[in-house]
Amino acid sequence: ITHAARASQSKKEQADKDMVATQEKEKAAKQQQEQQEQLLNQQRQQLQTLQNQINDADEQLKQRKLQRVKEAQQEVDRNNLMYGDNEPITADNINDVEASIDQWRNDQRQQWQTDQTKHTKLIN
Repeated sequence: ITHAARASQSKKEQADKDMVATQEKEKAAKQQQEQQEQLLNQQRQQLQTLQNQINDADEQLKQRKLQRVKEAQQEVDRNNLMYGDNEPITADNINDVEASIDQWRNDQRQQWQTDQTKHTKLIN
C-alpha cells in the first residue's frame, strides 16, 4: 500500500508539474499572440500613414501639373504661339508643350542676340 501510495503521490506531483508547465506555455503563447497583434496593428497604422502620404504626394503632383498647364497656356496666349494644330494643353502633353516653349524662348534669345550683334556692327 505504501508503495502504491508513493506511486500515486508521484503521479499526482508529475500531473501538477505538467499542468503548471502547460499553463505557463499557454500564458507565453497568449503573450506572444498579443505582441504579434500589437505589431500587426502598428504595421497597419504605418501602412495607412504611407498610403496617406502617397495620396497626398499624388494630389500635389496633380495640382502642380495643372498649374504647369495653366502657366503654359498663359505663355502660349501671351506670345500668340500655337501648339500642335491648336490642340489643347493637357497634363498628358505638358512636357512636350514646355519643351516647345523653351525652344521658342531659345530661338527668340538667339534672334535677339543676332539682332544686337548686327546693330552693334552698324553703329561701329
